[in-house]
Amino acid sequence: MKKKKWILVITSILMMLLSCTQIHAAAVKAPANIKVTASKKASISIKWSKVSNASGYEIWRSNSAKGNYSKIKTIKNGNVTSYTDKTGKLNKNENYYVRAYCTTKDGTRLYGWYWA
Repeated sequence: MKKKKWILVITSILMMLLSCTQIHAAAVKAPANIKVTASKKASISIKWSKVSNASGYEIWRSNSAKGNYSKIKTIKNGNVTSYTDKTGKLNKNENYYVRAYCTTKDGTRLYGWYWA
């Protein structure tokens, strides 16, 4: 009987932790209205709509048709909704993704979906 009680307790704790993580992650939505434009100064401007409850954003870029993405910038301010990439080339294989995150009280980052 003791073994069954411990399994029940451990299962309950895991379910509680999982549900808390899902609630926080669901609270961070994907950025919307993303616009990528090339400027005359050989840079690329990326703009998006502010995400409610976001602590910041990550900018990801792929330079290949295979879609291998690399993080190029972490913005640690949820009110900033633009970034200028001075190393991008805006060719047909280059793509960008923006991902919002929120930071919990213990410093853990919870990420929303990527959005291009």
